[in-house]
Amino acid sequence: MEAASGRLRAIADMAARTRGELAALVKKGLRYEGIGIGYTKARVDIEVTSVDVTDQAATLRLTDHTRLCFVLTPQEIEDGSPECEESSLPRTMTFARGADGGWLLSSDTVDEAGGPLPTTEVDEARSDAA
Repeated sequence: MEAASGRLRAIADMAARTRGELAALVKKGLRYEGIGIGYTKARVDIEVTSVDVTDQAATLRLTDHTRLCFVLTPQEIEDGSPECEESSLPRTMTFARGADGGWLLSSDTVDEAGGPLPTTEVDEARSDAA
């Protein structure tokens, strides 16, 4: 199993968007906690479907397969409650070449086909303000 961490460099607009999304996810987590919903662990596997690179831009198409395990009591498990929430989400990420030659994230778009977004995503169209 591999793990990833570190800093992601991004263009200014994307960095601001990411900060806003992370803040919204924290608020969402607190709302879930307030009604007794929580997760004990998560696993995300990434499947790269294509990569296109030019001198100044790169496009990465991938699917993230996420499994979030709920906080459940032994009785809830015995009663047949689902133990995990799973989703597979295709997305397209684009990168621009920075002045120093490094890559900067310039967009991250979920390729949704209708349906609800997983709880790990911020629904920009609805602002996730609920």
